[in-house]
Amino acid sequence: TDVNGNASIAQTSIQVNRVPKPVVGLTYAPPAPAPGTTVTFTVSSTAATGDSIRNNHLDFGDETFVDLGSGGSAAHVYAAAGMFTAIVTTTTANGASGSASNGVVVK
Repeated sequence: TDVNGNASIAQTSIQVNRVPKPVVGLTYAPPAPAPGTTVTFTVSSTAATGDSIRNNHLDFGDETFVDLGSGGSAAHVYAAAGMFTAIVTTTTANGASGSASNGVVVK
């Protein structure tokens, strides 16, 4: 309101475009590895149309990890028996991220 009692209202419209998350999957083989056995992890990641995969970060669950870039596989050796949760986090060029996990029983 101004000194003469006149009031005005300003409105602004803001459009927020949500960036779709990538679809992420994680598998491994062999299914029940022994300590010292090479385990092969395969990451499948698909970005939305018009976007691209920037990085697949794979955490093996035993305090080690690898950045795969846009690639999709890695080999890892678990030194000891136990239950480990492998997690892949995928980031796209447009800043979206998604993840997948898989329990690995080493016996």
